[in-house]
Amino acid sequence: MDKRVKYSLKQKLSAVRSIISGKENTVSAARKLGSTDTSVYRWLNHYRQRGISGLKTPSGRYSGEFKLEVIRFMLKKRLSLMQTAILFGIAQDHTVGIYG
Repeated sequence: MDKRVKYSLKQKLSAVRSIISGKENTVSAARKLGSTDTSVYRWLNHYRQRGISGLKTPSGRYSGEFKLEVIRFMLKKRLSLMQTAILFGIAQDHTVGIYG
């Protein structure tokens, strides 16, 4: 069972706009929502890179070929997991990571 809290597009957009306008920082916006500052920071970066569409949670699965393309790109460009996820429109940076 997935215990993660799902935040609406409206909630994410409100938090991001509040940060951009200087009314709040990531920590205070996260506290207001009951989220983590890491999640809010991720939303902010997705928004800066892709606009409102960056805040929408993509659905579906990624093919093995796509995953390899992402990993190769990340290694070639020496990007972080978060930077790579944002560039490819992947909601969670850990989806890009290699574990095990």
